[in-house]
Amino acid sequence: MNNKQKFENFLESLKGKNQDALIESVKSGFQACYEGVEEDYDDDYDIDFEKSGSALRKSTKSNPRNLPCPTCGEPDKLTAKDKANGYQCDDCADRAEGGGY
Repeated sequence: MNNKQKFENFLESLKGKNQDALIESVKSGFQACYEGVEEDYDDDYDIDFEKSGSALRKSTKSNPRNLPCPTCGEPDKLTAKDKANGYQCDDCADRAEGGGY
């Protein structure tokens, strides 16, 4: 179940408490925000924002950081989602962008 489905299920669970109109408005607004957006929009919710400037995904139980960087070969630098996106580790990305030597 993706994040959109989870959020919609959560909204549905709130119905019946004299808030049905409000819940439907929130749901409509949420859907309008993502109209025409690729199906995998919810991937942005798992970017590792704690690492400022990083586009890498968070290491989680279902998406562990257990793959090597394709550039430097350092182990445990990428998740499966990072690899699928064609990413390299933050250190290599920084070097390629002219910083972090």
